[in-house]
Amino acid sequence: ASKLVLETVGDGGLDAAREALPPAAFAYLLLRTTDQLDASDLVKFLFVAAHDPSVPPKLKGNLTTYFGQVKDAFAPFHASLTLDTPDDLLPQLVADAVAGDRAKN
Repeated sequence: ASKLVLETVGDGGLDAAREALPPAAFAYLLLRTTDQLDASDLVKFLFVAAHDPSVPPKLKGNLTTYFGQVKDAFAPFHASLTLDTPDDLLPQLVADAVAGDRAKN
């Protein structure tokens, strides 16, 4: 049976998060970031799913079947992103996702 396994934890910021995501895999992380609202800094959590397109189709199908359960395991979070590769985890993309959450509230 397949298991969701904690691979790493850290506090190194966005660059460390990008490096922690393995290439050519399905990987998930919970990123702690901040958002500015008026004069307040707000802590926000962002669920990130990296689904590399080079993953074989059969494995991708199996992993996609459980995506909702994986996402629930990481809840609660404020916003989410789905990426193709770890290199796609860029500061502006994170800021836009967090700003999108702010706009919903």
